[in-house]
Amino acid sequence: MKILLHNYRFWLLVFSLTLSFLPATYLSAQSTLLTQNFNACSLPSGWSHEYLAGSQPFLFVISNNPNAAGGPSIDGTCMAIFDDDILGNAVQPLTTRLVSPAFDATTKANIVFNVDVHFRTWGDSYFRILVWDGEAWQTIKNYIGQDYSGPMFSDFVHETFNLSAYRNAAMKIAFEYSDANDWAWWAGFDNVVVTGDGTLNDICANATTVPVDGTCITQSNTNTVFTDHKMPAQVRKNRLYGINLLPPPAATLPLKPTLLLTMLYRFIRAIATV
Repeated sequence: MKILLHNYRFWLLVFSLTLSFLPATYLSAQSTLLTQNFNACSLPSGWSHEYLAGSQPFLFVISNNPNAAGGPSIDGTCMAIFDDDILGNAVQPLTTRLVSPAFDATTKANIVFNVDVHFRTWGDSYFRILVWDGEAWQTIKNYIGQDYSGPMFSDFVHETFNLSAYRNAAMKIAFEYSDANDWAWWAGFDNVVVTGDGTLNDICANATTVPVDGTCITQSNTNTVFTDHKMPAQVRKNRLYGINLLPPPAATLPLKPTLLLTMLYRFIRAIATV
């Protein structure tokens, strides 16, 4: 009996130490999913233009517009600029969208987007930032009707957006400028950074292990990625997320280390109480 008790204490210690290290497997360091500072002064690889009206692209420069001489750049380096003012009054209506490369946003729970933005207003001209949610473009901010910082490119605002609700395997960011059929001013942006951190159990690879007779586990489906694309996007975002526990045949039941340790602990404890 002393040997049994001794072994019981040994295996209990192993069990406790194992549990203490298990949470480390669920830690997720921050990852950079997209970054671009436009310092190469040219259209970056993977970025593309979409012309909704006219055919004028964004430029990747330090502004040479005399009207912006007091602050021709956000940080002294090249930036993405759409300068309607320098084009003059005789050009056709212009609306152009600059689109980032796609990136996988399903591997992290929290998706955060940082960018520096400048917009100088005129009439109904606008600058907007959009995100691709896997099915459609969603506007995350629309700049219109006011200068959000000041008149020069060096007058900018730093924006931080939480994109977690739009997580999908081919997320993209788009920047759209329109002169609204007028001779307007300009817009620009720089220092695009999208990061992700944390994990969710909305895909099999990140499934949460529920211990036998363990305490209740609370989960949230706020950032859940749904794969039923037959349902409308808004319905899928609002529906509850759950799991079905259907035990496989006994011969193929996978026994995870935590389950094995739990069973072993109970067996030894039963013996120790004899």
